[in-house]
Amino acid sequence: IDALRAVLELDRGDLGAAAADLAAVAATGTAPFSRWLAAELAEGRQPTFAAPNDAPTPDNSADRYVAALFWLRSERVPEREIAELLGTIPDLDRRPGFAELQLAALMIAYDPAQDGDVVAFRQRLNARAAAIDALRGGMSAMTAQVRLNALLGLELYAEARDLAEQAIALAPEDFILHKLRAETEFFRGRYEAALAPLRQTLALQPRSRKTHELLVLAELYSGDVAAAEHTLTHPGLPMAPARLAFFEGLVLHEKAFRALAGETALGDASELAAAAADAFARSRDEAAPVSIDELACRALIDPSPDIVTGLLRAAADSALDPRRLQQLSNLLGEQLDQDQTAALVDLLRRQARQLRTTAH
Repeated sequence: IDALRAVLELDRGDLGAAAADLAAVAATGTAPFSRWLAAELAEGRQPTFAAPNDAPTPDNSADRYVAALFWLRSERVPEREIAELLGTIPDLDRRPGFAELQLAALMIAYDPAQDGDVVAFRQRLNARAAAIDALRGGMSAMTAQVRLNALLGLELYAEARDLAEQAIALAPEDFILHKLRAETEFFRGRYEAALAPLRQTLALQPRSRKTHELLVLAELYSGDVAAAEHTLTHPGLPMAPARLAFFEGLVLHEKAFRALAGETALGDASELAAAAADAFARSRDEAAPVSIDELACRALIDPSPDIVTGLLRAAADSALDPRRLQQLSNLLGEQLDQDQTAALVDLLRRQARQLRTTAH
């Protein structure tokens, strides 16, 4: 309980209270990880947990619970290390909540070689979390997070939205639930609907880099370029140069296609697209795959058959994205070649599948 409370206190930025609760855990016995983390927080330092080597090795069972909880909360999770750590806790020490904690660790540590097909894996996660809820007689924030991640991965957005709202009613201060609620809207192209839960997420956890980035995208894709540029320069969103170049490319990309659609005050569409393509190129290694947004800019500059075909194929992964469909309508010529026709058919089939699962 002390460890769980410390996580929520850390989410709210109350490092002192989190340190006090972790000190209580450390007092239960040899718990070097909890003692180290309590000392760091008491000094006002919040560790990044980039890797398990950054901290002492957890010792007793309570210490391992603490390490697992905090590594799960980290945005740079050491993947299977968490599941392996939980596996070392003896059966007699596996307290209430262990099953969902272990399930959450398995969720983030997906490995095709060990876990098989990703769709079947997500279906198993959802079913196991639902079974835990049924045995306990109710949902927890942890099982809700597991189920929501699984449902989002399965593109069952409407079902995920309903579940997220139920979970938030149970745990309104859990920022991860609000972020997942936003994703149920964002990933089906409902960007304006994603804004409020994203802002609520940041109100609860202002240091969440991923949420800041998702808010930039939601503002940008809902048409508020000025708000996106403001969020991008927010002091709470420090970015590496390559990451910043990528987001600058996204803003220029959006301006280019809006100019193409008639908003000439933004500038020349081709020049904006060229600047965006340059920013995207600076954001990645030469050998890295080209993003769909960079492809779209290249297609605007030079709508050659190969580039347009590549864009159509990439667009199938976001088949219900209204922005992407508008871009395609502006870029496609009157005649499609055989490869472009096949790619368009695949996109339409994916649309049909997703519409069946999202319709209410």
